Amino acid sequence: MNKQTITLTDEQFEALADAAEWVSRFLAGQIDAYTLPAELRFSHRYLDRQVLVGGALDQLKIHLFPELEKDAFYGIGFHEETESIGRTRSVLYEVYRSMREYRAQQRAASGEDMSYSVYSHPGLNFTGLPKPIIESTQQTEE
Repeated sequence: MNKQTITLTDEQFEALADAAEWVSRFLAGQIDAYTLPAELRFSHRYLDRQVLVGGALDQLKIHLFPELEKDAFYGIGFHEETESIGRTRSVLYEVYRSMREYRAQQRAASGEDMSYSVYSHPGLNFTGLPKPIIESTQQTEE
């Protein structure tokens, strides 16, 4: 199994974690305003058009996941062996989950109370892939 290394700034790390979480949820059929990225969900682009956007997202879900009820979605780890969407959903879950756990560990180490965080304990592994390794490095600005 080949492995790759990516070095990210804190801002890039957070953006990648957000993107992986959003796509994982989207592929699970969680297509609603609550899963929109916070930067969009709390912006005037959404707040001024909540009803319209919510209806459009509902319609998108009906067309992409007609087998799911309005408030239903697929769980992580649920996929047929031949369903690449389910496999990708699970891989992305494990990636973003590891990133969120890493940030929770950093916050706990700095003294923040993380006792109520879902990320203070390891998530389940559904893919059989090794857990992503995340390490912090300090680099000087160039």
